[in-house]
Amino acid sequence: MALSMIAQRRAGAFSARQAPRAVRAQALTRPVWFPGNPAPAHLDGTLAGDYGFDPLFLGQEKETLRW
Repeated sequence: MALSMIAQRRAGAFSARQAPRAVRAQALTRPVWFPGNPAPAHLDGTLAGDYGFDPLFLGQEKETLRW
C-alpha cells in the first residue's frame, strides 16, 4: 500500500496546485425593482425611491410629479 502511494506521487497522480482565479463582480449603477430589466426613460433616478417601477406610466408628465 505504501509503495503504491509513493509510486502515485512520482507519477503525478495528485493534481498540481492551481493558480487562484480572479473573480470580477459587476454591480448595477442603481438598484432597480427587477434586475436585468431596463427602467423606463422617464425614471432616471432623480426622485426619491425611484427603483424603475412605473407600470401605469404615471410619472411621464413632469407637472404631475410635482404634486
